[in-house]
Amino acid sequence: MYAERSIVSLVRRFVEVSIFILVGLILLHSLGFDVTTAVAGVGIGGLALGLGAQKTFENMFGGVSVLFDKVIQIGDTCKVNNQTGVVEDIGLRSTRMRTAERTLLSFPNGIMTSATVENFHSRDKYLCQQTVRLRYDLAPDHVRYVLEKIRGVVNQNAKVEETSARVRFLRFAEYALEIEVFCYILDRDYNTYLATQEALLLEIMDTLEKSGAVVALPSQTTLATRDSWIEPEKTKAVQAAIDKARESDGPGPKSAPPSP
Repeated sequence: MYAERSIVSLVRRFVEVSIFILVGLILLHSLGFDVTTAVAGVGIGGLALGLGAQKTFENMFGGVSVLFDKVIQIGDTCKVNNQTGVVEDIGLRSTRMRTAERTLLSFPNGIMTSATVENFHSRDKYLCQQTVRLRYDLAPDHVRYVLEKIRGVVNQNAKVEETSARVRFLRFAEYALEIEVFCYILDRDYNTYLATQEALLLEIMDTLEKSGAVVALPSQTTLATRDSWIEPEKTKAVQAAIDKARESDGPGPKSAPPSP
């Protein structure tokens, strides 16, 4: 519907300009001017104007291309050259978008045909990717239990795409055990997606609390000890091996001391 509205708007403007030129020629003819000469003059002038207005024609044909390719439509939320906004108008020369700050951006249609355009309106689902960080003092079996509980929360959510969802122990990070929660939420509306993600994250928080898992915070631990080795028996064995190696690697037979 938005595409048809944009095309109708563009065609209407083109028709208005054409009618204006035609009425002007008819008016000149009624006043006794030689319209044939005027048309020939308009043709020559149009050629000169076309050579000097290449960018204008590039933008005009770019607008037609944008509309018929349906890359964007009026009402779509898009990102063009790192600028995000809602398309308000696709004109003969430029495309205008309203940003979240309520400013109005104008892009020449010639740029629109070559720019990287990301259309959020055509998205069929939203990605939810979160990282849960657990403390290092959790036992391995406790981590396995937490993983199974979080998987249950994700898989039981009716709006989560089950085939692509995963919950995995990802890595030993600097200060935490990192668990990745990766899933697609089957919502097309952004606000509905945010509400679904919020409910899912709160359920995961409840699961962590019930399972006794503690979320890790960025911190550093300083361990002070007077022991140089943790296991004295292994320390003595290693020290004996070092002393034996030194004896075997000692210098050869010593020469007699020099006579006085």
